[in-house]
Amino acid sequence: MAEHCGQEAAEETVSGRYEPMPEEQGSVHEWPAKPMRQNRRRRAGFLILTLVTVMSVVLATGLPYAVPDMAWLTYLFKPLSTALLLVTAAVGSPSSPGLYRWSIVAGLVCSLAGDTFLMLPGDWFLPGLVSFLFAHLCYLAAFTSDCAVAPRRAPLVAWSVLGAALVSFLWGDVPSGLRAPVVLYTGFILAMAAQAAGRALVLKTPGALVACVGATLFVLSDSVLAVARFHGGFAFSGLLVLAPYFAGQWLIAVSVTFCVGSGSRGGEDVSVA
Repeated sequence: MAEHCGQEAAEETVSGRYEPMPEEQGSVHEWPAKPMRQNRRRRAGFLILTLVTVMSVVLATGLPYAVPDMAWLTYLFKPLSTALLLVTAAVGSPSSPGLYRWSIVAGLVCSLAGDTFLMLPGDWFLPGLVSFLFAHLCYLAAFTSDCAVAPRRAPLVAWSVLGAALVSFLWGDVPSGLRAPVVLYTGFILAMAAQAAGRALVLKTPGALVACVGATLFVLSDSVLAVARFHGGFAFSGLLVLAPYFAGQWLIAVSVTFCVGSGSRGGEDVSVA
């Protein structure tokens, strides 16, 4: 026994390093297989979730036009689509920052409440408006979690000009009791879009760019909705509201998957402490 131990020690001393036994070598070479399998399962799950979400969105937006007699199914598939987007954000990349991820999830929860209010019989427009206002506050929290507030002036100026033009165009059609809430809501959604654009210009990451495009589509959807509600409906207005809405929300939800670790630009850490 002592001779055997001495021989092992001598071999280790002569070689200058520890030589693993054959069974240990096998385990060393095989250890990356588990994370690789986990990544494949995660990608497969993300793909399946995306396909199910797309199917739900298509049914929510297209049924009223394709099969008018089944338009009532929109009451099922519209909130279901938003709930699936919520799951998409919640199960995004495990390495994404917690504050960013859960701020987006909270925004989608508020959006789900807003969708529900706007579908209810009767006039639930104001509760829906307030729900989406809180959604934009949550998105603002996400977009400022790794970037300074208003990091670029150009997007803020551009969105302010466009917002002022839209409000001026609709001002005479908006009931007096809704004018203050509409102006307040407009300010928050434009601040959210401007922050997303400024963040994309600063960070220059796929996640920031995806979130910026999503925020822009959200503003487009709400602009069409405002024109249809206050100025008068038009052909396919519902489709033109829901299509960019769900596309924008999906991009914002998916940005969690692309937001890995702290915000980075070309490998440089630009996170905000």
